[in-house]
Amino acid sequence: MTIQRSWPKSSDGPSGWYMTDAVNGWSQFMKNYAVYPSNTGCAIGTHSATWRIRSQYGANKTIGLAVGTYTLECQSDNASTFTWQTTPQNQTNLGTLSATASHNTSTNFTINITDADIEQYLVVAITNSSAPPNTWSNNPAGVAWELKNSGGTVIRRSTDSFDSQLKFSEIAAEFGYPSANKFGNYRNTTTISGSDLGALPLDTGMPTSGVIRFSDFFEKQLNVVVDCYDSCPDYHVNARSEWTNNNVVVVGDTNGSKRNDFSKIIIHANKEIGSAAGGYGADAAAKETQRGKCALRTGTGWSLTSKMQIDLGDSAKLRGAGGQGGKGNNPANDAGDIKHGREGTSALGIQHGSSHNKTVINVNSSAIIRAGYGGGGGGGGSYNHEGKGAGGHPYPGGGGGGGAGWPVGAGGARGDGAFGDGASGSPGSAGTKTVGGAGGAGGTNSNSGNAGEKGGDGGEEGTAAASGPNGSGSAGSSVGGSGGGNGTALRSTGASNTYTLNNSGTMTGGTKNSGDVS
Repeated sequence: MTIQRSWPKSSDGPSGWYMTDAVNGWSQFMKNYAVYPSNTGCAIGTHSATWRIRSQYGANKTIGLAVGTYTLECQSDNASTFTWQTTPQNQTNLGTLSATASHNTSTNFTINITDADIEQYLVVAITNSSAPPNTWSNNPAGVAWELKNSGGTVIRRSTDSFDSQLKFSEIAAEFGYPSANKFGNYRNTTTISGSDLGALPLDTGMPTSGVIRFSDFFEKQLNVVVDCYDSCPDYHVNARSEWTNNNVVVVGDTNGSKRNDFSKIIIHANKEIGSAAGGYGADAAAKETQRGKCALRTGTGWSLTSKMQIDLGDSAKLRGAGGQGGKGNNPANDAGDIKHGREGTSALGIQHGSSHNKTVINVNSSAIIRAGYGGGGGGGGSYNHEGKGAGGHPYPGGGGGGGAGWPVGAGGARGDGAFGDGASGSPGSAGTKTVGGAGGAGGTNSNSGNAGEKGGDGGEEGTAAASGPNGSGSAGSSVGGSGGGNGTALRSTGASNTYTLNNSGTMTGGTKNSGDVS
């Protein structure tokens, strides 16, 4: 598990009703012993901490508490759960404190120790629920507990450090053993060929030279880089799949191996990656599904205990795909859905993170995140009499232009079915990475001047894909296709408070939160 530092004392934060209200405020027990990950911000959500419980008395200290019966007095604001643990597989749920009244009324749990020669831990989960305005003085939080032996002697409190006796073996369990098993060899950097990450320390803030101490390892965790910079596919990359395929680098000069739980996952991109092409969406939900295809996405299945960081290097170019243009419509036989431009798709998709464990996105100054744009609709077809009978002569519409993106949106096919004095139209032009393609001309008779309709132009930044105009022949016509919608530069399955964006690069195409990502 991640090596943690002690939580700060809640009552050391800004004062409020919880400190001053004699009736509804916190008890003295809470004021004295409540702790929380922050005492300045509310940190809405659930947080957990693990205290190692050691014997605090006697000349011959055992590994854990001496055999006997112990009482755990607890209070919290809001709800909390308490678990006694000796191994990850041997856990006893002591109980839960409710979200109301637990901040000034104690609950006692009994713990019976039958073996003093095993490790013993108290695991506490504390939840702070939203209560606007979410300022510390209005919505504080904390958990307080005190463990006593049968004689009433206090053994441990919530204000104690999680573990004041960090061991070399625990550090090795987190990071792997250093080369030659020398503690000083944790003091190193990792440089990854093809990446733009520079020289990585074991974790952020770890010494790479000079003195290194056991205390430097508190709150540090294993770092694993997922290769989306070199060996990954060039299109539609799922970082979780790269992880599964062991396309990763474990940071540090150690024999550590990747681990999903309690790790920092660094998804690093430093090349151009295109998205998957979008299809046709018959309704808003179907359109959203198509637009949700991303050039690079985190994927799902990550442990909720892991932190995620996405680093886009200077050579990173994430581009949504351009939508294909719609086919020009035949004036007699409607082309169906194929006359509509296809949806543009998206660049970066986030499927991991929560309000209390946000995914961090760092975008270097030369990096690009760009949406894909929709394809233009096919032009409508026309029938014209031209004085030659009621049957008329067909002039199919032109194909729609392809949307900007990567891969580029292909131009739509020209309409078919021309005969007699009618004339075939032209296909639409493909887009480029940044510019939408032009719609193709409708079939035209230079003598009569009759014509099918031009296909709509493909979309690009600042200009939506155009629909193809409806035909208007004297003997009948068909409708034009609609233009496809645009993807987004960044989209997340969660709300905006589930990620943090540090953008120094170029991001074009906006964001979509609580949307589809695939």
